[in-house]
Amino acid sequence: MMDLDQAIDQFYREASDAEASARRLEARIEQIPGAKGLLPSRKYGTPVNFKAIQENLTLASLISRSDAALAHYCGLDASVKHRIDEQKEARAMAAKALEMRTERLREANERAAKVREKQLISGINPMTGRYY
Repeated sequence: MMDLDQAIDQFYREASDAEASARRLEARIEQIPGAKGLLPSRKYGTPVNFKAIQENLTLASLISRSDAALAHYCGLDASVKHRIDEQKEARAMAAKALEMRTERLREANERAAKVREKQLISGINPMTGRYY
């Protein structure tokens, strides 16, 4: 049988461990811009209340959008971050394709301008392709 002093010490160690774990989790959540003031309050030695995080739509959204692993740990939809990353990648690819197409059109315009200039110098009507 455990004496009272040992039970008190063990209870305090468990509360200290829970507090340390909760503080590390809160510190990770606080790294997300805008999430610091949204954390639910808790008593010393108690774990973070995941249900309260899930019910706070703003905090849940911030976590889901910025850290997939943390979202999964908190019981949130981790696929949101993946979808956002996929959309960013798709936009980057579309921008690159547009940039390449713009470059091809610029080169074609430069070639056409050179042909028109050459025709003008040699006396060929650019509209008909015949000499004046």
